Amino acid sequence: MEEINRRIGTFFAVVGFVMLVLFFASDVQDQPRLSLLLLGSLSFFGGVYLIRRNRPQPKKPQRFRMMRRLMGSGDKPADTPNTNDNDINKDIDNEADETDE
Repeated sequence: MEEINRRIGTFFAVVGFVMLVLFFASDVQDQPRLSLLLLGSLSFFGGVYLIRRNRPQPKKPQRFRMMRRLMGSGDKPADTPNTNDNDINKDIDNEADETDE
């Protein structure tokens, strides 16, 4: 059903766009047809609504996921082990102590 709504929406958006172009062409000739403006606008925006109505939610961005995890903000990705920020800091401190010796 989502696919048919998207196709019908595309049809109405294209028809509405053509009607708007025809309205602007008639306006240039000083014979504006307001019915083209009204029907074109309704068709175009109705088509855009049908196209976008059932769009899937975008995935959460994976950029800077390590920085978010270290700073403690945001959710941890599901594919990483559940680590505590204190454990990460202890590991860093332990590595620093080993290099000092």
